[in-house]
Amino acid sequence: MNVLFSRVALRDRTTADVLDLALRFLVTHRLAFAKAALVVIPPNLFVTYLVGKELGWGAGWLFAIYASLVAQAPFTELASRLVFESNVRVRDVLRSTLARTPFLVLVRGIHLGVLAFASMFFLVPALFVGGYAFFLGEVMILERATMSVAIPRLQRLAAGATGDAVLGVMLLASLHVVATVLGDVAGRSIMQEIFSWKAPLPAWESGMGSFLSALGFWLFLPYVAVARLLMYLNVRTRAEGWDVQTRFMAIARRAKEEDDEADATKPPPSQERAA
Repeated sequence: MNVLFSRVALRDRTTADVLDLALRFLVTHRLAFAKAALVVIPPNLFVTYLVGKELGWGAGWLFAIYASLVAQAPFTELASRLVFESNVRVRDVLRSTLARTPFLVLVRGIHLGVLAFASMFFLVPALFVGGYAFFLGEVMILERATMSVAIPRLQRLAAGATGDAVLGVMLLASLHVVATVLGDVAGRSIMQEIFSWKAPLPAWESGMGSFLSALGFWLFLPYVAVARLLMYLNVRTRAEGWDVQTRFMAIARRAKEEDDEADATKPPPSQERAA
């Protein structure tokens, strides 16, 4: 990851600015994310629906939350490559993350186990654990870190960005819940008003879940991955001075271009002697 070739302006941003940038980034690269989504989302969506239908939506949402933490990996790596590279093949991204899936499944299982244990001691410990592990995916995927390396790395990140991480957990979790509810409400409205189809019962009348709400949950996943990646880049920009590095490089590049233009307009030595 070379910050000097970043295609996104690296500067200290507010959380609202990061969320807005994530949406614009997703829209700009919608084709690449759509290709990845067509591979990642359908199987997870249908398993979520089947588990919810057969075992109850409590089990369905538990599976969805756990699976989403693993399934974010392709979107996280795709977004990171699009930030620093111009030619990105979705196939290469999927192949790369697939190779690390068993490791991610294990680590996310431990992550959720610790989070569930912390939640037994009220909200504050759970928020602390959630904030501490907020950038776990980025550290494992982008830095290719093992558990022994990831834990101290997360400690360093959390030390300077605890507030950002906890706020990120709360905001993205809240937005994900809104997207899930909106998927059910908007989906039923589209079926009734546009296609004149018989809509299913609302999620809150059919066991707190439905295929449409699960669809809303999974369709929102790419945005969650992109937003968290940009928050991670924002934290590292602030901590490691990436914005200063890129500014100095821009100044040096501009000075070199001005020198090249001056040399191009300067007459050759033979013409100077003739004059």
